[in-house]
Amino acid sequence: MVDVTAEIQADGTIAVTLQDPKWELTVRAAAADFAKLRDIQHTTGKERSLGMGRCADAPVWWNEQDGLLHILVGHDDMTWDVGVTVPPTTAEDVVRAVEQELQRATDSPWPPRP
Repeated sequence: MVDVTAEIQADGTIAVTLQDPKWELTVRAAAADFAKLRDIQHTTGKERSLGMGRCADAPVWWNEQDGLLHILVGHDDMTWDVGVTVPPTTAEDVVRAVEQELQRATDSPWPPRP
């Protein structure tokens, strides 16, 4: 199981962190970009990845193949440097975490209290 958390950054982007006991990956993107993961099932097949977000200042590519969600970090989805494979339900978990973080931020007083 992959733990998914989201946090609004000072620049307004969302940082989504995916973790399991052996690795951690943080992807930063606009909230609207994370919403695109709702249609991740349409990325099956070669060269149909969704380019969305950045990790360690490199592009991040998302696709679903063979019943798994692949998250690839690197130049493109064919010559990537780091990749993780997670259950496809992780895409839903990411969208839900982003929505919850946006709701939390809307409900909280501004400016944030220490």
